[in-house]
Amino acid sequence: MSTFAPWYYRNLLEDKKIIDSAEFFKAEMLSGEVLYEVICSLNERLRPEWVSKSDVYNNCDGSGTSPYKNIAVYKAISEALERWAFYEAADSTDAKRLCFDSNPTTTGMAAYPGLTSNGARIKAIQEANERWALHEFWRGNLPVIEHRCSIENLQRFEIIAPIDNCRISLLSYKKGVQYLYSFAAEKTIEESFKHALVELARNIRVMAKIGGSSKVVSDFNDISDKRLFYFSTEVGHDLFIEKIEGAATGIKIQPKIICDLEIKGEWNKYTRVWRHLYANSYPDSEIDHTIFMF
Repeated sequence: MSTFAPWYYRNLLEDKKIIDSAEFFKAEMLSGEVLYEVICSLNERLRPEWVSKSDVYNNCDGSGTSPYKNIAVYKAISEALERWAFYEAADSTDAKRLCFDSNPTTTGMAAYPGLTSNGARIKAIQEANERWALHEFWRGNLPVIEHRCSIENLQRFEIIAPIDNCRISLLSYKKGVQYLYSFAAEKTIEESFKHALVELARNIRVMAKIGGSSKVVSDFNDISDKRLFYFSTEVGHDLFIEKIEGAATGIKIQPKIICDLEIKGEWNKYTRVWRHLYANSYPDSEIDHTIFMF
């Protein structure tokens, strides 16, 4: 896919009308490769008051990780612009048509700076695939297989989904007393594994701040933080392994598309935003911290 990020995004970090700030970090993959991680925040006027705040992750609007600094910047800006589209669309008269009434999250959304919306749609589909498969694996409707892995303390799983050109990697890594996870959907299993390793590097860096702490689930306010912390513990990991071992032996469900639309707005000056969504891609409970989704 052709990206026009160097052209469309060239002034966004300087004029601060859309992107207010950007921070840079370095994270190391388990392979030893060093990654750049960038987080971006939108101008305050673009962020509604109802946006939840995390006690674990930086309260930014977009993040991007890559071995290349410029690519990490472009990814972070794209995600921030995607969030801008979400904030506006979720509060608009288009909310129901875009299925924000049934799934009020960014699930199945993606932004991509291309001449057409094709790049955004491709990325939105893979994001929707990943989220749907995670939910249905946890509900016991999809099989899981384990792949051999040469990286110490890393378990490598694959969720088997009935979706063409889609392979989903699910990783579990033990660091000290902490369990860390990541997941990704791509066209091939090796691509999804590499993508998941990138996401894992970010989670390792972020979760280091609470590693070995005396915190408990109730210390966190945001439900995603509660889940992230719970599954990082021995008890949470035991439940994760129980779900892996008790996964379905065959595919019990098929995905049903409920949204496949471009989200248009002021952000179209810089990027295209798409939403592709399957039914039942939202947690069965908004308060249950034992659901594996963060």
